[in-house]
Order: sequence, then structure tokens, then C-alpha cells
Amino acid sequence: MNQITNIDVFFNPSVVEIVDVAHAVGPKGDTGAASTVPGPVGPQGPQGIPGAQGPQGIPGAQGPQGNTGVQGPQGNPGAQGPQGPQGVPGATINPATATPLIESGTGAVGASVKYAREDHVHPAAAGGGASVTISDTPPASPTAGNLWWESDTGITYIYYNDGNSSQWVALAGNVNALSPAGRQLITGGFRFTAFSGGTLTTGQTFTPDAYNSNYQYYTNNGAHTLAAPANDCAIDILITNGATAGAITFSGFTVGANVGDALTTTNTSKFIISIRRINAVATYLIKALQ
Repeated sequence: MNQITNIDVFFNPSVVEIVDVAHAVGPKGDTGAASTVPGPVGPQGPQGIPGAQGPQGIPGAQGPQGNTGVQGPQGNPGAQGPQGPQGVPGATINPATATPLIESGTGAVGASVKYAREDHVHPAAAGGGASVTISDTPPASPTAGNLWWESDTGITYIYYNDGNSSQWVALAGNVNALSPAGRQLITGGFRFTAFSGGTLTTGQTFTPDAYNSNYQYYTNNGAHTLAAPANDCAIDILITNGATAGAITFSGFTVGANVGDALTTTNTSKFIISIRRINAVATYLIKALQ
């Protein structure tokens, strides 16, 4: 069977006629060599469906411990606990019938049947020791080392000899001492026991100390030095001239041109020297009493 492969068209100015010319099919030629030029890339196809999730991997090794953080602020104190029960009262002893307490020099741990005497007068310890007197007034004829508890003030004194004179000196730490806390209301006043500095002779130095007393006195019997106190305080000193009174040299003080009245060496003349030391700066003022 013949196959129409071409159509020849012939034009006539007056007639158009299509002539179908049939051609015989020839034999198939050899396949041409493969092209070395790649064809154009086609468009990207749509994304495929995601695959199923794989199994979880093995956990890695633990990392090193980090640095310790800063300590937080301290918490508020807790509430105070309840007060404990009151202790059982001790037995009552009649002082009038109690055995006086006497130091025997030896003792043993355990209960004691010796108590204070009702009259509060304690005998001296066996083998020597300080004598203790409890009264409102100083005991008569004391000796160095004796103790006196002033019953109306609660202050304990020791009878002290400083080499020049003897006097009662209040012991430190008395229970009725003023509290160091400020803003206190004090009702009433105070009684002072003046401290005696004895008699100063030529070449000696007197350094007042408020622990002895805020009121002090001594006799001027030779040229001497009055030194500033070592601590902040207020001290008044009564100076009485003796028969050989000498000039007083002040040491460690800061003063201006006017320090009050003039000092003299006239026998029996008296002067009060008011000393103040504040923040390590000491000064003085002189008042003549004649």
C-alpha cells in the first residue's frame, strides 16, 4: 500500500488544482551518532513526600560541671522562741543562824553549809588576806589592800597607797556605773571622792587619770611638770602651794594666749586647774582662789 508523504500544490491563474502525488517509501537509513551537546534542563519537579523519622540517637557524654554561682543574701532572722519555764526557787536560809563563811585555805567540790553573816561583817581569811567592810561610811584606820563596800551606793573601794599618800580608790566595773549607751535620762546627781596626788617635789611629773576621779588635788612643794591626760576626759585639780612651791611646767597641752589667772608660788595659795581633753586635744584653764 502506498503512503502519501508529500502534497504538491500547483497554481494556475484561473484554476487552482491540488494534485496528490504519491511517493514510494524508501529504506530506513542508519542511526546517526549520539549528540555530544546536552539538551536543555527541564523544570524542577515537585518536592517528594518526607520520609519517616529515624530512630533517636544514643545520648552524648555529660559535659563538665559549671562554676558555682555567687551566694545569695542572708535570710531574715527567725522569730524568737518562747521563754523557758521558771526554775525552782532555792531553799531559804535564816542568816541569823547561818555559819559564817570563813576561808579555810582548802575546799572540796560539793554542797556547802556556810553562808554570809546577818551583820555582813566578814572575818579576815585565815592566814592573811584583805579585810572587807560593808557600811555607809569609810572604815576607821584602814590599811593598804582593805576593801570597803559602800552599802548606800553599791560601790566597792580598795585602800591604796601610791607611795606618796593613801586613799580609797573605786574599783573598776562597779555595778552602778553608767551605761555607755547614750540618750539616757539621769535623775539626781553624784557624789565624788576626790583623788589625792600627794605632794609633788622638784623634778616630778603628775599625769592625771580620770579613772582615779574627776576631782583631784595635790600639794606643790617644788618645780614640777603637769602632763596632759592620756585619754579624753574632764578633770579639775586643786593645787595648794607648800612652803617650797615651785613653777609648774605644762606638757602636752594646746592653749591660746589666755589660760586664765596667773600661777604663783606663794605659800598656801590655792588654784583650780580645769583640764579638758577632747579627741586627743588637751587644754587647761587656771582659776586663782585668792
